[in-house]
Amino acid sequence: SHCQHIVDSNEEIMKGAEYDNIERWLGQGLLISTGDRWRAKRKMLTPMFYFKMLDSYMETMNRQARICVDLLERKSGQEVDMYRTVKLCALDII
Repeated sequence: SHCQHIVDSNEEIMKGAEYDNIERWLGQGLLISTGDRWRAKRKMLTPMFYFKMLDSYMETMNRQARICVDLLERKSGQEVDMYRTVKLCALDII
């Protein structure tokens, strides 16, 4: 389908103006970057996301996600810095 071609494309990588609003929060990672910066990040990350590779990470991802959810449940009703919380969870998974 046409959508699949765009999603899988290495050429259709220009982002819309909406992304400008989240760039400050997300930085110039794979989601936001374009051009040579995007290609370099994509090349570096692609091997890590083959399904067989991801299967080997599931136990760790689930364990660390459960720890993060438990932490958030203990802080129910309190203000939480989600950027810091999700960043720390991602680092624990990595």
